[in-house]
Parts: sequence; structure tokens; C-alpha cells
Amino acid sequence: MVLEQRVFDFIALSAEERYLKYFENNKFLFNQVPLQYIASVLGMSPETLSRIRNKLSS
Repeated sequence: MVLEQRVFDFIALSAEERYLKYFENNKFLFNQVPLQYIASVLGMSPETLSRIRNKLSS
């Protein structure tokens, strides 16, 4: 079920929407796991993840 939801999210959501959804469900990981691994899980490059985080923080 979780895998099916991840695939659907990857197809249907933008990179920013995937980040926001993942962040809401897994806030604790962002302080414990390197961001390059989180970017990989979300299907984006670390640079894209960095741009999204900078955009949302400002």
C-alpha cells in the first residue's frame, strides 16, 4: 500500500508537493538523514531539493 502511494505521488504531484507531503509525514528524518538521501527518496536531485527548501523558507 505504501509503495503504491509513493508511485502515485511521484506521478501525480510536483516536486514541491512531494517534498511538503514527505516533510509533514517524516519531520524527524530531516535532522537525522543527509538531505541527499531524502532527495533520492523523493526522486529529485539534491540541488532541486535545496532550491525547494530555500523557496519555502523565504
